[in-house]
Amino acid sequence: MCYSFEYFIYTLNNIYGINQSDSEKGSEMIMELSDVMRYHLELSKHGKVRLEEEIQLLESYIKLEQLRLHQNCDIEIDLTDIDDRLMISPLLFIPFVENAFKYGTHPSKPCFIHLSIKTEGNKVFFIVKNSIIKDRKVVKTNIGMQNTMRRLELIYPGKHNLNIDQSDNTFSVNLSVEL
Repeated sequence: MCYSFEYFIYTLNNIYGINQSDSEKGSEMIMELSDVMRYHLELSKHGKVRLEEEIQLLESYIKLEQLRLHQNCDIEIDLTDIDDRLMISPLLFIPFVENAFKYGTHPSKPCFIHLSIKTEGNKVFFIVKNSIIKDRKVVKTNIGMQNTMRRLELIYPGKHNLNIDQSDNTFSVNLSVEL
């Protein structure tokens, strides 16, 4: 799965630190982390989930990250034109969103993450773009990305298109999946 034990420890440590100065914000972060963990433990066992549930996971995760970040990060989310009754493999988009926050945000430098999900018929279109933070010291394993690409090949063979692009300042993932 995309979440690691280290992610939860890291997040709990962040919550602990924030809770020392802003207990209301810390409490809100605990609730968002609870939603993320609940989804991971319960719904990820299913072969398919409603797209609406997958989007709720993304929203909880993004809200958790927004609480951690300062106002210097421009986060835009476009979730218009979605048929939330469509069924999708769980935890398909979250590795891309996690990577966007891991590599594209900084606590004090200007940064951005723009996310869009829409559907047309039985197709879902997912786009996430993020800034590239120069000289960011992050351990890159690419395991999450490799696992997600492999899952796409296994679950949606010939029914998906994944384009990953990188420029000097922007990293983008464009995924379409026929459900």
